[in-house]
Amino acid sequence: MAASLGALAPALGLLLFVAFILLELSTSGPMLELRLFASPAFIGGVAAMLGYASAAQVTAAFLPLYLQQGLGITLLWTGVALLPFALGMLVFPLVSRRLSAWMDSWQLLGLGLVVIALGNLGLADAVQSADSTRFYISMACLGAGGGLINGETQKAIVGTVSAEHVGMASGVSTTARFLAMLMGYAGLSSVMLSGVRTDLQGSLCIEPGCWLDAELVTAVATGALTAEGPAGSLPSPVQVLQAYQAGFSRLFDTAAAIAFIAAILVLLLMRPRSVAQQKTSSRPESEPGRCSQRADQATE
Repeated sequence: MAASLGALAPALGLLLFVAFILLELSTSGPMLELRLFASPAFIGGVAAMLGYASAAQVTAAFLPLYLQQGLGITLLWTGVALLPFALGMLVFPLVSRRLSAWMDSWQLLGLGLVVIALGNLGLADAVQSADSTRFYISMACLGAGGGLINGETQKAIVGTVSAEHVGMASGVSTTARFLAMLMGYAGLSSVMLSGVRTDLQGSLCIEPGCWLDAELVTAVATGALTAEGPAGSLPSPVQVLQAYQAGFSRLFDTAAAIAFIAAILVLLLMRPRSVAQQKTSSRPESEPGRCSQRADQATE
């Protein structure tokens, strides 16, 4: 009975989702104005928020784990080791404020997302090479990218809607942030676990048909190695560290890909059709008339 109900859950959820969309589109005072998503600029702002939250904020939650398990830093000094990331998040909002005088919102969002992606790529490379210095530098790069667009993401979303929809757009922005954090943490955890399994599979399961126990993979990924391998012996500390590094390297690479995709979406959705055209359309329609009147007066 429970299994059948579980199989029906996705279909029921999809049905309720479709019913919600139809209800919101048919009512005069919707809880969520779905027509906001007809604006490419609005979608681009939401994409930037999703990319920032999943590639920077979620990645930051994994940094203490690697510092302790991968680099062997004690719990007391982990907070100190996170200072490069924290300082980037603290200082670069001020830099973003200065840059906003010369750059449009889409340019600032794209720049920040690219910096976040480069920071994640640097972390992945530092993990694979076991270079702690490069790891700290890449942490600072990740924090700098996050600081650049931490406040700009919500401003970009709210700035694309009319005054009566500002509150609704702010709610969409907050929902997108927490949705990306929850889904990003679950997704990147799965990616990290997959990387650990792949590495252990290659080092421990040489014979065809060998498959690692899930408890062993989980124990290595969480740093609590208690299970035994398929041959009745634990993997060596070197194998455990290599698998841990492989998992985190795949995690950071995936986060970098998410940030790059978000940057591309911002470029495609916000620059050509929304930002440039909105500036043109926001000019008063009476201006050409005023110019022609002045020309007529000058002629007379």
